[in-house]
Amino acid sequence: MHALTAATYLGNGIFREAMARDLGITPGDLDTRAAAVFEHMFSGLERANRPR
Repeated sequence: MHALTAATYLGNGIFREAMARDLGITPGDLDTRAAAVFEHMFSGLERANRPR
């Protein structure tokens, strides 16, 4: 998980402006969307690891 998170943040830092431009949004909007996706992903992992 740590490697995936680090690679994602590194890639975002490198390609952030180009990705935002390609999507037709601002880098700030991309940051907001990325944060929401990460929150969703982490909450899913948290639910999956709860004892049943």
